Amino acid sequence: MAKKVRGLSSYSEAISLKKIFHVLFKRKVLILVFLTGSVLVALAMSYLFSPVYETDAGIFVRMGRETLNLPASVIRSEMVVADPVMTQLNNEVNLLSSEKLIKQVVERLGLEYFLSEPETLSEKFIHSSIRLGRWLLETTGLLYPLDRKEKVIVKLRKNLEIVPENDSRMITVHFFSKNPEQGVKFLNTLLPLYLDAHLEAYSYDNESKLFYDEMHKALEEWQREIRDLEAYKQKWNITAPEIEQKELMSRISDIEMALKTAGSINPERMNKQTMNSLDILSRAAENPVLSSLAMKLIDMEVQRDAMSAQYTDEYKPYRDIKKKISRLRKRLSSEISNSGAVARNMLESLKERLTLVSKKADTIRKMNQEIDLKRKRYVFLLGKYEESVMLQAMNHAKIANVTVTEPPSVKPAPVTPKRMRNILLGVVFGLFGGIWAAMIYEYLRRTISFPEDLESRGIPFLASFSDQETGADMSVPCEGLYFALKPEIKHSGGTALMFTSARHGEGTSTVADMFARYLADNVGCRVLLVDADLRTSALTRRYGQENMPGLRDMLVEQVDIENVVRESDQAGLYFMPAGGRVNRPGRVCHVANFEDRIVDLTKKFDVVIFDTVPAAAYPDFASFAGVAHGVVLVVEAEVTKAEVVEYAVVRIEKVCSRFLGAVINKRRQFIPKAVYRYI
Repeated sequence: MAKKVRGLSSYSEAISLKKIFHVLFKRKVLILVFLTGSVLVALAMSYLFSPVYETDAGIFVRMGRETLNLPASVIRSEMVVADPVMTQLNNEVNLLSSEKLIKQVVERLGLEYFLSEPETLSEKFIHSSIRLGRWLLETTGLLYPLDRKEKVIVKLRKNLEIVPENDSRMITVHFFSKNPEQGVKFLNTLLPLYLDAHLEAYSYDNESKLFYDEMHKALEEWQREIRDLEAYKQKWNITAPEIEQKELMSRISDIEMALKTAGSINPERMNKQTMNSLDILSRAAENPVLSSLAMKLIDMEVQRDAMSAQYTDEYKPYRDIKKKISRLRKRLSSEISNSGAVARNMLESLKERLTLVSKKADTIRKMNQEIDLKRKRYVFLLGKYEESVMLQAMNHAKIANVTVTEPPSVKPAPVTPKRMRNILLGVVFGLFGGIWAAMIYEYLRRTISFPEDLESRGIPFLASFSDQETGADMSVPCEGLYFALKPEIKHSGGTALMFTSARHGEGTSTVADMFARYLADNVGCRVLLVDADLRTSALTRRYGQENMPGLRDMLVEQVDIENVVRESDQAGLYFMPAGGRVNRPGRVCHVANFEDRIVDLTKKFDVVIFDTVPAAAYPDFASFAGVAHGVVLVVEAEVTKAEVVEYAVVRIEKVCSRFLGAVINKRRQFIPKAVYRYI
């Protein structure tokens, strides 16, 4: 029995290697179209465009007076270039690629020299289109118009590529041109102009004087800062502010600890801890009386304890010493209170003094930093002055710090187009593009191709009929279908089977006819094949019974069964045509004794097979499905969409509880046998 199909819900299908190869061989034409198109594009890019050659030259840059070209504002703000080598290289690159130099090259060689570049027909067409588009943009004001000279300069700067190398201090100049001689001539003209521009850009006669003046200013500022520091120290009588800070912080810490322990001092209980607290408070408040009173109190308490063992309060000396102890404790308590007040006042005073000393120390530290900064500035300018004196002599002698180490030379092979690379890329992109297109196309079609496609949707798979199978080969799929339906076929009492499809043209009539012949020939059943498709009547035309009475006459005209059943050319197989044409085929199945007439057929034959209309298209099938012992759905492989099959199954199960499964028809084997055996 069929599993219940859950509507038209989406699902995920497992992609097997067999399915992948099936799609690849099935859509080989699509893949070949992508491959051919990609290769043709690659060939067009390789052969329809003129080759571009690369001309190279090398320039070595030495560190020299170029690094002295520092603005006065930079010098005064103490900013030093982090990487002078890279800075000089970048300056040289900007000078080489400047519009001024390119314009001088164009003026020397002539504008027409650069306009006579060779072009192929395809390039002429592309350039004409670009010029037309640029003219339209310039006409509408969306693009600034350029004359011919400006356009040539823009193109030359675009074809010029300059790469600095920091490690080797080399500058590599690349120029790309369709004419190799033009590239050599361009660089041979550009490089001398660049050397002249380099000497002109870094020619400064007043460099040594500038650095000399700045150096003396820095020395005066440095000495003035030293004098200001000494005057400040003398004014506030400061020699070592850091040491004084540490001493004040130590004193403040001691007083805070004394005040913290003062609350725990109890003159009534003199012990070791109390004596330690009194010593701390005594030192913090600078009051030695506390310690002497505490020692005296301890001595008197020792005397009292010694006398208490022998005398009572009636003994006058004993009473006198107890009174002295009481007076001494009161005096000690008073001294503790006074010392605490003195310590708190001292704490406030020390904190104020510490704040003042800290501010002075910060001032001195900042002044020292300023002195160090002035010293570094003086040393920097002194070095620059010494360099400028030497390099100014080089400037007057026209000695440049850049040298053309590699004269312009053309690479023998063009840089573009790289024909072999383009063709290989075309093959790769075309192949993979075709495969992806085939996969996406198959995924979007979502047709039934394999038994797994049915089973994944809860539809039982019964058999598969191939397009290539003919004659005796049909017995194999018919045998498989028979064994799948064997539990439903009764040899006594008759069995009614209905064959339907989801749409027209899926081969339902062919499958029903082949299965009926198989049952009659191999199983020995008396089989009646009924053409119940009153709309197309495909079986009727196949058996040549177009004008003979049939199913329609038996149901509507109440013609006897014997008069509408015909013997076929095969023993045990009988055929009932569709009968005469009707205007409304759907009403034929609604006659009063429809079920009785169908039951009469099952009594006269072992198996009755009905070939009906598509279940997803017409409601006629419901009448036969309601009286049939089982319904078989025929699905055309690679054509019928999965959603249509699911919809047909849902409609069948609404009217029949004996949906047996589906048969895949017209299945084609796209994978060659030599490949199929290995997957």
